[in-house]
Amino acid sequence: MLLRRGAGKSGKIQGIDLDYLTRRYADIIPNAFRARTLASSHLEKLSKTIPEKKLSDHFGFSVSFLCHRLAQEKADLEERIFLDYVKEKKLVLAVSNDPELGYRIPDADEIVSSGANPYQYYLFNDVDVSSMNSLERHVGELLDRQQTIVWWFKNRVKGGWYSIQGWRENRFFPDFVAAKKNTSGKLDIVYILEAKGEHIAGNEDTTYKKQVLDLMTEQSRMGQLQTYVQKEFPGFHINEKIEEYLVEEGQEEAKIRSLFSIKESSKIKAKPLNNTRKKQRAKAK
Repeated sequence: MLLRRGAGKSGKIQGIDLDYLTRRYADIIPNAFRARTLASSHLEKLSKTIPEKKLSDHFGFSVSFLCHRLAQEKADLEERIFLDYVKEKKLVLAVSNDPELGYRIPDADEIVSSGANPYQYYLFNDVDVSSMNSLERHVGELLDRQQTIVWWFKNRVKGGWYSIQGWRENRFFPDFVAAKKNTSGKLDIVYILEAKGEHIAGNEDTTYKKQVLDLMTEQSRMGQLQTYVQKEFPGFHINEKIEEYLVEEGQEEAKIRSLFSIKESSKIKAKPLNNTRKKQRAKAK
């Protein structure tokens, strides 16, 4: 522990506060004892290379720098461990009809009604268009116009809706889930789509989400998708083709067309599939 003249049990030295650094570290590291050990060690090393007065005068900056580096190191370590687990198949991408393992689209949801549903292939009876930003509305319109669309819906950011757990602590909720049919009119693939505006296309959060989505798509294409079926019923089939993509503003039309294109489009039946929509309870304002 760094203790010199004028330092009390708290570890304060003329503006240098070990307790403060420990609290900041504890926001990053869940183990308080480890946070204290690291904080003490780092201050000890700083004291050997930076004069005490200079360290005291710039202590706030030093703490911010140390916390940034610690958070980055933690994030890098979490990513390495996550990817190693995937490589060693300790973590797998899976689909299942088991409610404890798999994901099921909610049968109903309460929304604030925003008028008539303008979409033909939206999975639910009603849709809260007012909750979508301009990019999301455009993506929705593009999805609804695709010849190979079966159904699609705007994902919600709350429990019970589709979320992805990557190597960061918090799950994230992609914007859209959409199903595509093949030339015979049967379900071909389910797409998970995350739409991002131009102003945040290259930021840290967007980059992270793209890495996770790309990894999931890579695992699916490599045939690493695992299927866990609790019961099998006559005619029952779990879709095993799932891919995830980031859709950037300005490229959304080209991206959606590319994903839903089909070379033998002339073979697609003109009659749309039986698109039975789920019931959604609408609440009037």
